[in-house]
Amino acid sequence: MEANDYFDTDIGVDIWNKKYRNGDESFDDWVTRVSNGDTDVANLIYEKKFMFAGRILAARGINDRKLSLSNCYVFPLEDTLESIYKTSSDIARTYSYGGGCGTDLSKLSPVGTPINNAARATSGAVSFAELFNTTTALIGQDGRR
Repeated sequence: MEANDYFDTDIGVDIWNKKYRNGDESFDDWVTRVSNGDTDVANLIYEKKFMFAGRILAARGINDRKLSLSNCYVFPLEDTLESIYKTSSDIARTYSYGGGCGTDLSKLSPVGTPINNAARATSGAVSFAELFNTTTALIGQDGRR
């Protein structure tokens, strides 16, 4: 089968080519890769009765690069400098493998809260959200940011 025969629109073919196809693999090769050679799963895909999530479509069966099969990760965050920078590091690594990230900033102290270091008061959750935003902007994902 050809991708043009499977997808209902030109944009569907374009998305498949740009996001999910690995190199110049054929549509049938792609189905074999993402189904891990399981003919039952492949048939469900061909029949449009089942489809994996995006990261699996892009990464399953690719062994020459480190890639994530999960779309999204949620990282714990505590109100310490060590935890904040570890989370930033974990976000960077996850983005480098193609995954997406989220974290709950509600545990971070509001701006101006007294702390026991040279700054004397925290810069607040927004400043650390900006750190995570900068981390996100720095790590490319094959054209995605």
